[in-house]
Amino acid sequence: MLRFDLVAFLVLVSGSGVSPAVQMRYGTAEQPRRNGYGDADLAELGRAGAADPPTVCRLDGCDHYPTLDEGTSLDSISPQYSAALLSWLDARLPAG
Repeated sequence: MLRFDLVAFLVLVSGSGVSPAVQMRYGTAEQPRRNGYGDADLAELGRAGAADPPTVCRLDGCDHYPTLDEGTSLDSISPQYSAALLSWLDARLPAG
């Protein structure tokens, strides 16, 4: 026999059923669709990303943003960031 009078409260926990990675992939694809891009655009973007995977560059003295000491001005942008960006662009853009 159930004794409901013994239950003071319930703690309910529910997971989404999919991993955070799956959620991010869905969101990454859904945002362009909501902004007018079609499936063909997303397919081309996927092909481009597969051909040129992202580049990770750690910058001394920087956190999330490429600025030194958590700066907010253009003067605080790390010289390492400028050098890394120019190197990345030089490797991908045609000479001239």
